[in-house]
Amino acid sequence: MYSHTAELPVIAGTPRRARRAFRPVASPLVAALLLLSAACGAMAWHAAMSAAQPIVVDASPAIVVASLHDRPSHNGRYRAEVTSVSPLAVGATQQWIVRLERHDHRRVNGARIAARAWMPDDSTQPPVPFTVTAVGGGRYRLDDLRFPRAGWWNIALVVDGARGTDSVAFNVVLR
Repeated sequence: MYSHTAELPVIAGTPRRARRAFRPVASPLVAALLLLSAACGAMAWHAAMSAAQPIVVDASPAIVVASLHDRPSHNGRYRAEVTSVSPLAVGATQQWIVRLERHDHRRVNGARIAARAWMPDDSTQPPVPFTVTAVGGGRYRLDDLRFPRAGWWNIALVVDGARGTDSVAFNVVLR
């Protein structure tokens, strides 16, 4: 432990000036300004809160997530891409054009296509079956496709062509 001996050296010279203790300055002008600013702030807050109108937000905006881009079929025999002619919406009749190619990007003409739509969550299907018609140039038109309610829809196409039978699926989420 240190003591007041040579272990604790004393620095020679004059001692430092003691600092003055902080004494608040109470000025009537400063007090009046603080009181005035507090009153103005309270009035502004009250005016903003009483004039605020409730914001009404539509809780169910139309949201569409569709995976219709170019993709290989499940066994790799074909490639398919969908173009929606009509806007994707719940309850609206849809018309899609499916472009069908072989894996080497040559168009597939004369294939038979069977199509099915359903909701994977609960196996709901559209009430009216839709039709598939060949329009030439490796394109096929899906008519009368309708999504009767919002949710996740899977549209599966089974292609029976010169390269054999294969399937490809597309997903649409409507809200």
